[in-house]
Amino acid sequence: MTFETFERSPEVAPLLVKLYDTHKLYALAKDKNNNTAFGELTGIMTDLLSVKLSQKESELITDVLLTLMKQAQVDLKRALSERLAALDTVPLRMVLAIANDEITVAEPVLIHSKVLQDLDLMYIIQGKGVEHARFIAKRDGLSPSLINMLADTNDFQVAVNLAENDGAKLTDHAFNIFTQMAAVNEAIAKPLLSREDLSRDIIQKLYECVGAELKKAIAEKFGNESDIALIALEDIAVEIKSPVSDKIDPEMEQKMIYARNQLERGNLKFSDLFVTLRRGQRSTFLAQFAVLANISAGFAMNAIREQGGKSLATICRVLEVTKPDFVSLYLLTDRFRTTEKRVVNHAELTRVMTMFDEIDTAQARETLKNSRH
Repeated sequence: MTFETFERSPEVAPLLVKLYDTHKLYALAKDKNNNTAFGELTGIMTDLLSVKLSQKESELITDVLLTLMKQAQVDLKRALSERLAALDTVPLRMVLAIANDEITVAEPVLIHSKVLQDLDLMYIIQGKGVEHARFIAKRDGLSPSLINMLADTNDFQVAVNLAENDGAKLTDHAFNIFTQMAAVNEAIAKPLLSREDLSRDIIQKLYECVGAELKKAIAEKFGNESDIALIALEDIAVEIKSPVSDKIDPEMEQKMIYARNQLERGNLKFSDLFVTLRRGQRSTFLAQFAVLANISAGFAMNAIREQGGKSLATICRVLEVTKPDFVSLYLLTDRFRTTEKRVVNHAELTRVMTMFDEIDTAQARETLKNSRH
């Protein structure tokens, strides 16, 4: 294939001549940011890619334009990226070259180009990393596999961009990862709470791990505190995978020291207990709970294992835990009290909530104080 082939084309030949002349002007211009040739050059390149050509002709034109792109400055490549992002007929090779360029150039096609398919985007994420993934997370109509791959980056900005993306339906896998991240950084929780596809289970998990301000916002949006405590708890099946041993972990003292250090640094809060339990770190949870309550690990174990939850409720009263948080802790620690698969129903939830309300805080403090001796 030679350029003589295009001499007979009434559409392509004039554009190639104009492309040559304009590119020459652009190359000679001292101020390329404001040169008239800048706009003309991107227009001609776009027009060439819009002309209906045979496959061989299209390949040749793409080769020419890619050669020019390699010599171009960032501003020109960015302008071309913005134009090509809206076209569906651009050769994939051209779009991939732009998408794999530096992020300033790649951004428009990463967000908007329909030429890029799932496999292309996956290769870009693998090859270019989170900087490119952050803009891919803004695309409409992302597939579940792409969403999961983006979520697995565990990148804060990727998570925020996906959470703010109304054009993407998040997967359970992504929601679970972002909920865990929200326990560390509440900035992720805010866009998550505005989504239409938010499940009641995720609302409950978010409520458990965020601070007082967001708890209040959740309660105002989804119901009062008692309602929040029951969100996603209707006929909860609590399946015990393995019984909790009566014996204290031999490394408990070391875990207690670590928990005390966390508390002194201000890095241990009641909401952290939920994250630890959901990860299945039972000994670590026991150490954290004991440190927060200023009791021994053995005393903490007995309080948690006590049937009925009275001691657990007493300690939570002393710690000034909210009723919804107490209910959540009672449910999550059920595996400490039984080895059987069972259902925690509304009757039991009502009982423990009433019991919690009836405990006098001052009396609870005195009870716990005496128990420490």
